[in-house]
Parts: sequence; C-alpha cells; structure tokens
Amino acid sequence: MLTSDTRLPSIENESGMLCNSFRLQPIGLLPVGEPTFEQWFACGSFLCQAENAVHFWIGDWLNFGEWQWGERYTGAIELTGFDYQTVANDKWVASRIEISRRREKVSFEHHKEVAPLSPHEQDVLLARAEAEGWTVRRLREEKRLLARIFPYPRTDISDITEQEQSTASFRLNSLYCGDALSVLQTFPDTCCDLAISSPPYWHLRDYEVEGQLGLEETFEEYIQKLCDVFDEVMRVLRPWGTCWVNMGDTYASTPAGNTVFEFEGTDGNYGRLRKRNSNGGRANTAKPIDYGCVQHKSLCLIPFRFAIEMVNRGWILRNTVIWHKPNVMPESAKDRFTEDFEYLFFFVKSQQYYFERQYEPLSEAYLERAKYPRPQVSKWDADKKRNRASYLNKYDTFTINPLGRNMRTVWSIPPKPLKEAHFAVFPEELIETPIKASCPAGGIVLDPYIGAGTTAIVAQRLGRNYIGIDLKPEYIALAQERLAKYQQEVS
Repeated sequence: MLTSDTRLPSIENESGMLCNSFRLQPIGLLPVGEPTFEQWFACGSFLCQAENAVHFWIGDWLNFGEWQWGERYTGAIELTGFDYQTVANDKWVASRIEISRRREKVSFEHHKEVAPLSPHEQDVLLARAEAEGWTVRRLREEKRLLARIFPYPRTDISDITEQEQSTASFRLNSLYCGDALSVLQTFPDTCCDLAISSPPYWHLRDYEVEGQLGLEETFEEYIQKLCDVFDEVMRVLRPWGTCWVNMGDTYASTPAGNTVFEFEGTDGNYGRLRKRNSNGGRANTAKPIDYGCVQHKSLCLIPFRFAIEMVNRGWILRNTVIWHKPNVMPESAKDRFTEDFEYLFFFVKSQQYYFERQYEPLSEAYLERAKYPRPQVSKWDADKKRNRASYLNKYDTFTINPLGRNMRTVWSIPPKPLKEAHFAVFPEELIETPIKASCPAGGIVLDPYIGAGTTAIVAQRLGRNYIGIDLKPEYIALAQERLAKYQQEVS
C-alpha cells in the first residue's frame, strides 16, 4: 500500500546522504568532522550538478511511471507531495530528449529551450552550446537564427525513420548495388546528415565493371561526372549536412598498378594505351588517356581541380585535411620524393552546419610552459580596447583545456590492408573523426562509393545509421560479409 511516509532519514538518527564530508538531510546540510577546502568545494560542485540533474530525474521518473502503470501513477504523485503542474514540464522535456543525447555540461534550462525542436536541431544547438559555453539567452538567439536560415518542415527522427524504412527507394542501414548517380536520384530530399567517401581515383585502377568511374578519357570528364554525383549528394543532405571526400592525385604517366601499359604512337604523351598480356602479346582493351596541357611526369592536380569545381557548384570548403601515411609503401620513382599523403576535403552545404569540436592532446612543450607564471601585461589596449591577455587567467598562467586542443589538419594514420579486398581501403580511424564531428548520434551517414563497407562498420560502431552504394556486386557482397561479422562480434 502506498503511503506518504517514505522520506529521507531524519537528522536525529544521524543518517542521510554523505557527500565529501557533508551529510545531506531533508532540511539541511551538516559537516562531518572538519572538511577541507577541497571537500567543501567538491560538495558544492555535486550540489550544482544535482540541482540541474534533479529535473531530469523527476521527468524520467514520471515518464517511467506513466509507461509502466498508466493512470495509477497520478495517485502516487500526489502521495509523494509533488505538485504535478510544477513537474509536468520536467516530464515533457525528458520525453523530448532521451538520455543518450543530453549534455552534461549544459543546464536543464538549455535542454528545455531546444525541447520543441527536432532531435537533429536539438543535437546541433546543444553541441555548440556545450562546446562554446553559451548562456541560455545566447542559445535562444541561435535557435531563432536557425529557424530563419532553415525554414524547412521539422520532422522527428522517429518519423523520418518510419517513412524511409517503408520506402522502397530508401532503407536505413542498407547497401545498394548500382551506379551512384542513378541510385541517389531515387532518394528523397534532405534525408542524410553526413556524406563521406573515397571515390575511385582517375586512371589508377581498373575495377573491371561496366560503367565504372575513373577510366574517363580526360580528367575534365572524370571531374564532371564525379561532381554530378555530389550534386545529388548535396540534394539528399539535410540543411546542416556536411561532406568529406578522400582523394589522391595522378601523374601524367603510365598508370600505376600490377598491369603494364604501353603507349602506342609517335607522340608518346597522348597516344592510345595498350595492355600487355603476360605472354607478351597485346590486347587493345585500355582506353586512351588525354592529359591535355599537363606535361608527362607532372601531377595532374586532380584533387584541387575537383575541389574548385565543387566550390563552383555551391559547396563551401571548410578544411583540406592532410592524411599522412607513416607506413606508406615505397615507390620505384628515383627522380622525386615518395608520396606519403592524400587529401581529405571537408565541404559543407550551408554556412550553418552541424559540427562538434574534436580535440587532440596538448604538446609536451605547451604543458611544460604552462607550469610557470607568465610576465604581467596590460589587460587592455588603450587604443584598440582589446583584451591583450585573454590567454591568461587571473593567476597569470596558461589556461589548460582538459580536453586538449582543437584538432589540427594533419592526421597521421597508418593505412591498414584488408586481406579480403584487392583494392585500397581507407582505415577506420580516418573516418571516425569526421563521423563524430559531423553526424549527430542516431544520424544517417551516406557513402556513395562504399567499397568494402568500412564506412558502414564505423557508423554502426559509433551509433549512427548508414546508407552505402557501390557499382560492383562483389564489393557489396564483401561489405555485407564484413558487416555481418562485425554484428556477430558485437552481439
């Protein structure tokens, strides 16, 4: 039988909740012994967190009671002493923002401010509020700005998922075998949060499938076709969506790979390529390559030509990340240095986009300098009225962010071979950071050239959904096999 006698232990029996040498009672707080300053401070920090957390506790408690016992829970609420009208708001906010998406470093009032929005908009604003230390007022202003910039119908992720799962042309956590452009054209508008891919490089590999990208006669044609695909990617991305593209360059010379190609003709640079058989014969199977004005042995600058065309088509290029490969394979060239990096372009669809800052460890030199006080400097420049000592705290020492420093744009990540695949596979570590930074939890990651399925595996591991496309059935089968193996290991 429910009664109203359940209370915190009274002060007379000297019990209650003990927190850092302080006893928390229903009507007050008492020190136990002689608390130190550090214990007093830690207790205050806990109280601050508890004040914020108690609204979520109450809200989750109410939602669970309603789900478990229906109308019976209303009588229990009265016996606890709660005024339902007072705590109803806690219940509503907790129901709108599940625990996995709540931010510990921002207040309940911040969550309350974004509760009416869709989950994706909530994630965008809460992530920025946490990273940049927004006040509730600043968050309210940014919410209004977001509504002006993206006046699209707002739909919860649960509704989108049901709609997409029931649509034959778009299914979450699925792999599609077909031409990237043709498959993307069947997808609905604004259905994905992030696109990340490593498209086939120009004339570096023959994947032996009809209609493949990368064997075009000129790099202009290659870039035109590739950017047509990313036009569709832009269409299917949500307004706050981002796009990451890994790309390497090509030399104006004999194509790389195990197959030997020879030039036929007198010009040497622009003749038709013929593939030499293992028995020494020749088969006229390779397409001609026209390097245009690029001279023999020169880099074709494919990544930069691609990036410029993407910007011309409306994309915003935010970063050019250098993927440094510390264990790169040696090259046979003796008249230049060994290439040990590729490019990873970070494009966004609009000026306001989802991005959660990622951090890397501070250097040992910085940590050493931070140990010592810095020389006193004037706090304000009399002419420019600018803070000249913003990097100093009141004790004149460097302020250290416990998370580290904002990530730089040179990422040293060793390539990792995949024995099941006979083609280049980018390492999981390379795409972890873009997915964490650019796709909210529960969001949708698209890879239009998914190959062996690495993007899908990383997306699943990080709590995101995936959509993958590839032209070659053997690669789709390999990706499905790897996904099944990963899911079996997780389960």
